[in-house]
Order: sequence, then C-alpha cells, then structure tokens
Amino acid sequence: MKKLLLKNAVSASYSANCILMDSTSTESVFEIRWAKKKVDSSECEENFDDDNLTELDLDDGCFDVLKDNVLYYICGFIVKKIFKKIDCTTCAESLLEDQTLHSYCHRNSFSVFVDLKNRGGLVKSSVDVMKIVTFVEFTLIELTNNLTVLKSCLSSKIIINTKNHVFNSNIFKNLSCEDDSFLENHKLNLVTLICKLYLKIRLHYAAKLKTAITVSKRHMLSKLILFHNQ
Repeated sequence: MKKLLLKNAVSASYSANCILMDSTSTESVFEIRWAKKKVDSSECEENFDDDNLTELDLDDGCFDVLKDNVLYYICGFIVKKIFKKIDCTTCAESLLEDQTLHSYCHRNSFSVFVDLKNRGGLVKSSVDVMKIVTFVEFTLIELTNNLTVLKSCLSSKIIINTKNHVFNSNIFKNLSCEDDSFLENHKLNLVTLICKLYLKIRLHYAAKLKTAITVSKRHMLSKLILFHNQ
C-alpha cells in the first residue's frame, strides 16, 4: 500500500541484470499525467510573427518618431509633477489629453510608446505640452551645440524664448481661468513650470553622462580623503 501511494519502493535499474518477481505497478496513485498537446508548426510561426510586430514604422524619419515618443513619455511625468503644485482645475484639464472622443487607435505618432506601455498608471499629456517640450528640446540643442557647450543662465534664456513662442502661437488658446490676470498669468506660469521640470531632467542626464566618462580625483583618492578627514 505504501509503495502504491508514495511511490518510494526500491526497484531494479533498467540497465541491471535483474528480473522483477512480481507484476505490481510502481507508479503512484496520486500521479497525474496530462496528455501532450500537439502544436502545429504553422501556428507557432504565426504567433512568433505576431509577438515581434511593432507599430512604429521604420522609415527615414524613424529616429525623429522615436525621439518624439520619448519626449511624450517625459511629458506625462512632467504633468504628474505639476498636478502637485497647482490648484486650478482649468489649468489641470488643459494639461491632459482630451478623453471625450472615443478613439481605439493611436491619435498621434508620438503617443504609440505610451499607449503600448500604459497599464493604467501613465499620464497622457495634451498636445500643447508636447509642443512646449519639443520647442524646449530644440532650443536647448541649438544654444548648447548639441550639449557640448553649456552657457551661463541657460535655463533663463530657454524659458524666455519659450514664453515668446507660446505667446505668438496657438498653444493653450482655450485656457481661460477665472482668477487669471496680467500679473498672475496662468498660461505663462504653466510654461515656466514645464520648462523648469524638463530642463531639470534633461540637464541632469547630460551631467550624468559627462561625469561618467571622467573619474574625479576625489573618487580615485577616496580612501586617502576618508583617512585624512579631507
């Protein structure tokens, strides 16, 4: 009985010159074996092709499309941070994508990555936020010669140029707040917050890349500095 239930009987090896004296089965009563499912090779190939499909068209402007998708992903992070600093409902709604229209496909080419990775926690910003971030990135690359030369008061210059661009364009054209005034302009305040947060992320990444290449003397002589309290 114990041999049938737990399958712990001592049995002879298949390669040994031994003959079983009884015909009792050595398989366990609780052992369950599922029948192997035969999978068609053509079905495997179809599943493999479906898993490796990408919704980004690889053309000549592929790099620009990928860069725009990354910028739009950062826009969602910026909007999420701005929500903690503002209390105006109209301004908050202008930062988010319009959800009134039912769309079952990607509205813009730069939102493909966010749509694919979104499981309910990512924030989808409006097109106006994307326009501001794109202009800030373009101005940053132009003023710094592709981040090779960092000038003084760089953030202030970019913010001023971005405000002039927003003022002369149709960005946030439907934004009308009740307590909006000439001295306390909500549109310009939103532009300032967006620029500061994006420049903080972008310049921090640029500084991290620059410091990762060169090792400082303090890092090399860390033991000497610790022992001599310098």
